[in-house]
Amino acid sequence: MKIEVLKEKPQRIELKLTGFSQSLANALRRTIISDLPAFAIDRVDFYENNTVLFNEYLANRLGLIPLTYDDSLAEDTQITFTLNAESIDEHKTVYAKELVSTDPKVKVYSENIPVVKLGGNQRLRLEAVAVKGTGKKHAKFQCALSSMELLDEKKGDYKMFIESYNNVPAKQHLKTAIEILKQDCDELKKELK
Repeated sequence: MKIEVLKEKPQRIELKLTGFSQSLANALRRTIISDLPAFAIDRVDFYENNTVLFNEYLANRLGLIPLTYDDSLAEDTQITFTLNAESIDEHKTVYAKELVSTDPKVKVYSENIPVVKLGGNQRLRLEAVAVKGTGKKHAKFQCALSSMELLDEKKGDYKMFIESYNNVPAKQHLKTAIEILKQDCDELKKELK
C-alpha cells in the first residue's frame, strides 16, 4: 500500500492511494469524516434575546461555527464563549468573530460567518460552552471532509481529497485518521483472539 500526495495546501490535500482494497480506502475516508476530534459549541445559555430568531435556532447556528482545535487539551475540557451584541438605531449583523473565548487555544476559526441580523433596539447576550467530540456524536464536531474516486479497481488505485474546516492542516488530519484506524484494527485483532 502506498499514499502519494498529488496536491497540497494547508487546508486541502489530494492523494493517490495505491494497492488499497475498496473497503480499506473507504474506512480511511469514513474515519476522517466521523472519528477526528474537534471542539464545537454544545450548550448555550441566553440572558437576553429579542432578535427575530428563537433561542434554539441560534444555539444550532452557534454549534455549527468551526472552532480551532488544540490536541493538548483534556477530553473533558469545557471552553466558555460569551457574546454581547446590541443595535440601537440601525441594523447590525453579528458575526462569529464577536464570540469571545476564555481560552486562546480554542476560538472561532471562521470569523466572518453571520450569526444573526439585529434590527433597531435589539440585543443578544449569551454564554456558550464548547466541548470536544467527534462526528459520530454529532455533525457539528465534523472538522474535515473526505471524498474518493476510483482510478483502477484492479490495482486498488483511488484518488482521495481531504479538506480541513479548522486550524489543523489536512495532512495532519490524514495522519490522525491513520492512527485512529490503526488503533481500531488493533482492538479488533485483540477481540478475535
